[in-house]
Amino acid sequence: MGSTPYAWLFAAGAALVAASLVVTAVLQPSHRGQTYVPGEVQPDGTVSKGRFEQRTPAQP
Repeated sequence: MGSTPYAWLFAAGAALVAASLVVTAVLQPSHRGQTYVPGEVQPDGTVSKGRFEQRTPAQP
């Protein structure tokens, strides 16, 4: 069967992980200046969706 090229397989896996991290960082929307508001259970039992809201400036 021959020897398995573990070094090449490891290098290819590391390259794919690095590429996926770069693509994720580039394509994800930026939510800077916004605050995440998690979903909540409403009194009628439904669940509201989580959302981002604009952050209000701190009052001095």
